[in-house]
Parts: sequence; C-alpha cells; structure tokens
Amino acid sequence: MTADHAMQIGLINQVFDDETFWDDTLAYANEVAQRGSYALAALKGSFNARHQGVAGLSRVTHDLLLAPYFRSDEAREMGQAFAEKRAPDTRKFGH
Repeated sequence: MTADHAMQIGLINQVFDDETFWDDTLAYANEVAQRGSYALAALKGSFNARHQGVAGLSRVTHDLLLAPYFRSDEAREMGQAFAEKRAPDTRKFGH
C-alpha cells in the first residue's frame, strides 16, 4: 500500500516528502504536543479500544476507574491497612 492510498482511505492523515520528512515529522509532533493531554488520551484510548480487542477495552476500563478509585474510601482504607500491616476494615467502604 502506498502512503497516498493509505491517506485516501483514512488510515493516516499526513504524508511527508522524503526530502523534508524529519523536519515535517518534528513539526507535526510539536503541533500535536500543544493539544490538550486529556483530549489526546481520550483519542488514544478510543483507538486502542477499537483496535486492540479485549486488551484495549480492558485498558479503557482501567483508565476510567483508576482516578475515582484513588479518591475512594476503599483506596484510603486499603492503603492504610497495608501500611499498618493489618486486614482492611471493609465496613469503611460499603461491604
């Protein structure tokens, strides 16, 4: 498959000339880096979920749940119990 054909079918969104490839690639990377990190993470997550099957969906689920978990009573109690070398008190987080 040629780069032009890949662009026509939407597989890629940029084609750079051989002579200016590295300069164009760096400029494009810098342009992308200026965009919001959450937006880029969402795009990457949705791409991975679509193209990596179960592993991609698992990663999206993990990413969606991780931040709320760390703010939860469960995470606080589990961390404290681990630090104190004791069994967690599951009544503190709804069990």
